[in-house]
Amino acid sequence: MNGKKIIRFRLLGPFSWGEGENDRWRKNTAGRKELSFLQYLIVNHARNIPSEELIDRFWAEGSNDPINALRGMLYKVRKFLREMFPEEENMIVTLRGSYGWNPDLQIELDSERFELICKEARRQPEAAAQILSGGRCPCIEATSWQGTTATGPYP
Repeated sequence: MNGKKIIRFRLLGPFSWGEGENDRWRKNTAGRKELSFLQYLIVNHARNIPSEELIDRFWAEGSNDPINALRGMLYKVRKFLREMFPEEENMIVTLRGSYGWNPDLQIELDSERFELICKEARRQPEAAAQILSGGRCPCIEATSWQGTTATGPYP
């Protein structure tokens, strides 16, 4: 392990989050646009996202002042993140013309784990049945799934 604080998000099924080895999964209480914005940041956690990209994605039309709309949305998302993880500060950092996750955090996503499992199954087709029967793969209809991460079970 690299000593970073682990933050886990579930994107497959209802959005929820947890942290550490004994995750206590909590459900979303944010508004639709705030949740969409947060999920965009989560999915793109491995890179810094330019302000222009966020403005184009979320305020391409319908906002007279997209820069202030972006600032207001970041305020709301940061506030929501503080409610989600009260002991964490500065989870989203502001850089020159972009935003990104604090590098002291390790973001883990169930969707990324699912992609790894699919790649593993393509490389080793004989192992696909074991992956599917072993509870390591999300069911399309399920609201949650069991997986395994480098740090242990992914509830």
